[in-house]
Amino acid sequence: MTYMCVTAIAFLLDHLPTVIAGACATADEMHASALATISDLYGVIVPSVRELLNN
Repeated sequence: MTYMCVTAIAFLLDHLPTVIAGACATADEMHASALATISDLYGVIVPSVRELLNN
């Protein structure tokens, strides 16, 4: 669950994560909201592993 695991743990532990959007899941609206929060505040969002490896 993106909004619980990734958002809360990364923020609480002061991490700067790179999150692969397609590798985590929750309800669509909550997933998009959690990814937006991560991107806006402290992390990088990439859509897929392939995209990550190509950059």
